[in-house]
Amino acid sequence: DGPDDGQKPANWTKLAENIYLNERKSCKNGKRDNKMQCDCDMQYEDGEPVPGCGEDCINRMLMIECNPKICPCGDFCQNQRFQKREHASVEVFKAGQKGWGLRAKEDISEGSFVLEYVGEVCSNQ
Repeated sequence: DGPDDGQKPANWTKLAENIYLNERKSCKNGKRDNKMQCDCDMQYEDGEPVPGCGEDCINRMLMIECNPKICPCGDFCQNQRFQKREHASVEVFKAGQKGWGLRAKEDISEGSFVLEYVGEVCSNQ
C-alpha cells in the first residue's frame, strides 16, 4: 500500500458539519445565533452587481462570517466561505507509517482559506 493507492481509512466518514455528542450550551442571552450585520454597501459596475464584503468588511476583519439573511451584499457577499463550503480541493491519503493525511489537490495561495475542520464535538464530561 503506497501513499497514492486511493484507499480511505476503514472507519472514516466525510462530514459536512460538526456532530455534537452532548447538548450545546446557549449564549448568555439564550440565543445561539448572534447576527452581526456588516456596514458594506452593494457595489455596481456598468449597472451590474460586483462581489462585496472584501478585506474592508467589518465582519471579515472580526473573523465573523456575514449572515446571508441580513448582509447588504446578498448573494454577492464574499464573506461566507464556511457557509457556502468554498474550500480548497483536498484528498485523504495514506502517508506510509504515519497513518492517514490530508493534502491539497491544487496550489493554495498564502493566506487563503483551506477548509473548516469538522468532527465529533464532545464535552469534558
